[in-house]
Amino acid sequence: MNNFFIAMHEVGATIRVPRMGYGAMQLAGPRVLGLPEDVPNAITVLRTAVDLGIRFFDTANAYGPRIVNQLIGEALSPYPDDIVIGNKVGAWRSPDGDWTTDHRPEFLRSQVEDALRDLRADVSCLTNPIYSQDRQHLLVPEGTFILGDVQKVAGLGQKRLAVTFHRMLMPDGYSVDLDQFHGLDQAGSTGLKDKVNNHYVEIFGASIALGVIAGAAEATNNNAGYNQSGTEAYKSGIASSLSQSSANVLDRFINIPPTITIREGHRIKVYITQDMLLPAYENHDMPGVM
Repeated sequence: MNNFFIAMHEVGATIRVPRMGYGAMQLAGPRVLGLPEDVPNAITVLRTAVDLGIRFFDTANAYGPRIVNQLIGEALSPYPDDIVIGNKVGAWRSPDGDWTTDHRPEFLRSQVEDALRDLRADVSCLTNPIYSQDRQHLLVPEGTFILGDVQKVAGLGQKRLAVTFHRMLMPDGYSVDLDQFHGLDQAGSTGLKDKVNNHYVEIFGASIALGVIAGAAEATNNNAGYNQSGTEAYKSGIASSLSQSSANVLDRFINIPPTITIREGHRIKVYITQDMLLPAYENHDMPGVM
């Protein structure tokens, strides 16, 4: 990759990414409709692109439609901090597969919401409006989206998901950079806690099943010795291999990380550590980024 492609490029006046990006349009099926023939390979392509240094991915709701965004979400979520997804809205596909456009505000908003879900971007919706100190001006209206990232589950015993929020998107399109403020749960603890599945059934079920295999292998191996026949040596080799394979399989099951689920509607708090200067909502002349 030469220096031209390695050079950084500015996106949206606030984000810098390597000049070479990845256009994901052709990950969908023929005519950019439906699933690709080889879904696992499409996911591998996306992950390989990241490994090779790609940090910007171009996509759209109309690709598939929605299929490409879902593939990106499956392959790359949770996203590394330096990954940028550029998603286009306003275009769509007719029942016959033709390209159409719809620029109505309600349609664009629904596409943004679909994209956030498909890309597995973490988002919260503001339920309580925020007013100026004198309560005379609305600053952040109800229904504002707060976009963020969830960190990967680090290991066994983890019960909370670490969340940081990086952008606030108001209904009129006005955007505010939150600079990675941390998310708190209702009790004010860092990180979110809801449903935790430690996979005990899988772990102990595998332990019991593999214990039976190992026990049978040991019983078969008791006849091993210098005077064993060819048949006994064959059985002994199989028993030893089964026992070793069982131990390796059990190690993988024991190290299954917990699955943490934050159900839709879970209420959280966003902790702001510094003052924010926001214009009154009615004074937004055009969508902006602060």
